Amino acid sequence: MIPNVERRVIMSPYLAEMPDPITLGAYDDIQRSRKYVESLKDAYVECFPVGGFQIGTRRIVPHGEIYQDLLKIPNFRRLSKVKQLGMIGVFSSVGTDGQMDMCSCQTRGDHSFDVPIRMEISCRLDSFDEDEISLAIASGALHDAYTPAFSEHGKLVDPGKLDEERNIMLIAKDEDTMAYLRKFGVGARDVINAVWGVYPVIGEMLNSENLDVDKIAYTIMDSDHVHYLTACPDQTDLFIGYRLDPAVRDLHESISSDGKKVFFTDPHALRKMLYLRAWLHKNHYLSGSNRAREVCLEHELKKRPAGKVTARQVMKMEDWQFEHYLKEVNSALYSRFQSADSDSFQEIARIRDASEKDVRKDYGKGFLVKKQARFNPGTCTLLKMHGSIIPFHEAFPQDAQMLGDIADSCEYIGVYRADL
Repeated sequence: MIPNVERRVIMSPYLAEMPDPITLGAYDDIQRSRKYVESLKDAYVECFPVGGFQIGTRRIVPHGEIYQDLLKIPNFRRLSKVKQLGMIGVFSSVGTDGQMDMCSCQTRGDHSFDVPIRMEISCRLDSFDEDEISLAIASGALHDAYTPAFSEHGKLVDPGKLDEERNIMLIAKDEDTMAYLRKFGVGARDVINAVWGVYPVIGEMLNSENLDVDKIAYTIMDSDHVHYLTACPDQTDLFIGYRLDPAVRDLHESISSDGKKVFFTDPHALRKMLYLRAWLHKNHYLSGSNRAREVCLEHELKKRPAGKVTARQVMKMEDWQFEHYLKEVNSALYSRFQSADSDSFQEIARIRDASEKDVRKDYGKGFLVKKQARFNPGTCTLLKMHGSIIPFHEAFPQDAQMLGDIADSCEYIGVYRADL
């Protein structure tokens, strides 16, 4: 349960907060929201829960048309049928490397409402004008619009053509998206630049090399679906405590800027967020069994005849359609992708003192070998402390070292069985 916390008042014409809607809107706004969504089309309702979204410590109903009209964009609605974590099953397997037990029911559609709401709240607290706020909402909502079915794992069909950030350029050719942007006075090029992280301030808030609103949103959403941290008992209480900390959940509300630099005004909440994100990467996203799943899927897709499915097709698919394709590729292996059995996918070895070429030679044809990369721990994120804007690693050098060590532990040559 999320602890009670005194919230800063945010005046928005687009958002209403529950159960106390007086803070952001009014009861009538929520009723209008319900009627508006239901009047569009029955199929839209599942994309837009009338009870709202849990955004940090707030329960928010976005009743403004700038949010609700997103449901008129077919490619946006598709995201509600795309899992946030791809082919990771209902529960991830539990390995000896201490990975987390996680439910993966959250979707890219959930995330694509979460991000723009956080962007709007952050911008309003920092006194952005309405045109900038409209851009922040639209960019946050559309940043994942071209994510393929099965998210990161769907990209393996054609990694060079299935990067959602690069493909955001396609909005200029999408009539439904362009109609939405014109209605709210937002330029397509501005959205593209914001998603690429190059639009001043808003771009850095949304997508930077360090911590940003997108990363905050998925970290909180995914951490809410973590049940426990096996083989890491000393971290379990810390993980639960950090993810329930109101200041961490509402970290987007501590984002500020001086017109050029984006920084965080709550250094200690930032520190906890960086640890949460690091633990998720090490123990879940980049765990041994999940990396084994990815390597095996990549291997099978490479054996598939060219032209069987195109990048453009995968970009338009929902998960169930991609699942059907995977069953055609290798039905037996697909069944194992869905298994929670910890023996289904394992790393045979992690090697750090040899080249990928040498490892392939040593293990032979019966094994798959892949160089696995570290993640960016975000220790260069800017924060404001004692009146000065400095990077995290200067304010918290020991924590930065520990976070760097966690990231480094994810970089190695992985060895996997090829006969799965």
